[in-house]
Amino acid sequence: MNKSRLIFFFAVLAVVFGIERCNSSKTAVTQAQKPGPSPSPTSSNSSLLIPPPAASPVATPTATPVLAQSSATPPDLRKAADRIASAVVALSVFDGPGRLLKNGTGFFISPDGKLATSRSVINEGAHAVAKTTDGKIYNVTGVLSQDPARDVAILKTEVKEAVPYVAMDKAASLDASKRIAIVSSPVDRRADNVAISALGSHQSKTAGEWSDLAAPVDIDSLGAPAITENGEILGIVTLERGEGSALTVVRAANALTPLVSHIDKRTKATWAVVSPDEIPPPAEGPSPKPKTTPPPVAYPPGTKKLVYAPRPRYPNEARRGPFIQRGSGRYRISFGRDGAVHSVQIVESTRSQLLDSAAIQTLRTWKAAPGTDWSAEVPLTFSP
Repeated sequence: MNKSRLIFFFAVLAVVFGIERCNSSKTAVTQAQKPGPSPSPTSSNSSLLIPPPAASPVATPTATPVLAQSSATPPDLRKAADRIASAVVALSVFDGPGRLLKNGTGFFISPDGKLATSRSVINEGAHAVAKTTDGKIYNVTGVLSQDPARDVAILKTEVKEAVPYVAMDKAASLDASKRIAIVSSPVDRRADNVAISALGSHQSKTAGEWSDLAAPVDIDSLGAPAITENGEILGIVTLERGEGSALTVVRAANALTPLVSHIDKRTKATWAVVSPDEIPPPAEGPSPKPKTTPPPVAYPPGTKKLVYAPRPRYPNEARRGPFIQRGSGRYRISFGRDGAVHSVQIVESTRSQLLDSAAIQTLRTWKAAPGTDWSAEVPLTFSP
């Protein structure tokens, strides 16, 4: 009797367990068939290849400042500036010991390397280098012609092939109603190498026609060309010295005409010390101050400026022997982030071991502003 009850108990327990299991399975199926809430757009889903719609409006506001910044320079003036940018150079002028005196701007006016700039940029300089937008560095051999009263000068650079230049026959007259663009070298300024301004009403004929600027320009823009929206050369940025402080002006392009006309094949470029004849009379400004050593120049990170670049000297050993050695070469110089020269490579030899050695030895002493790694080709010519 006890055995029968025990079997009956287990049979009932098995039936109850089976009914309970069946009910739980139906409940699970019913819940699975009910529509659930759609996934939130913010929920993480690694299988999504297209971002949710809410992500697209986020990027839209950031595009507005970029468009506003790019439209700061009118398109017509920007196109005109871009056309002549390859002829505009960044000038670095050094004293005798190789210390940096000034930075300025210039522009080629002939394919053989004649360079126009403000005399204030190269005054008291002993040597200089010109850097173009394609990264090449040209040695400036000296001054061909200059006009202290108009603050303009023509320099000569060492070039082995024709360089892009600005045609001076497309000179426009000073017109206060026109907008102008002052084009500095894009080497360091990149997209910020164009300054837009209007001409002021003050003009003078005593030292050439000139006009002041309605908007201020950077001091490194001295020597830069001023152009119209049609690409015509309006003039050159110089200083006008009077009884007060010097005024930054646009000198009419015809101020360069008499300087160029006095240059011929016999004219030798030189770096001359300022003579007493070149000191302006008291009516043009205060007496010149004694020369002082300029303070160290600090450049922001990422700039590419030379702070020490002496010209290689002609070696005395090259004068000896039956033939005097002459030659021209090109050398690639690489700077590190610390501003020191990391390597100098011969791109084109002078065909003289003495001349190449003299070039490499001097180029290794060059210094640049710390900030970034960069390199440039330097053309050099050796002659006794």
